[in-house]
Amino acid sequence: LGFDLVFCGHTHRPFIRQEKKTLLINVGSCGLPRDNGSLCSFALYDTSSGRAEIIRIPMNIALVKNEYPNIHFKVEECLERQGTAFGIVVNGRSK
Repeated sequence: LGFDLVFCGHTHRPFIRQEKKTLLINVGSCGLPRDNGSLCSFALYDTSSGRAEIIRIPMNIALVKNEYPNIHFKVEECLERQGTAFGIVVNGRSK
């Protein structure tokens, strides 16, 4: 379609991929990531350089499960998933 850049979501699976002349960025999910349930994800895109990064911040799964004791078992399975995470993991604490 001639786009230089496409952001997408809803799949909860973060990635950055170049397809011909289009940069595709899936930001992932801050609440229910599908690749590694304990790492929230979002994207940063620098409009000057054209550089994109997926940033991951650890989430306290025990706290989430405690806050929502009637969580659906499928959601719990996603939260506990420990797959390989795409992106840069940061500690989430300000300096």
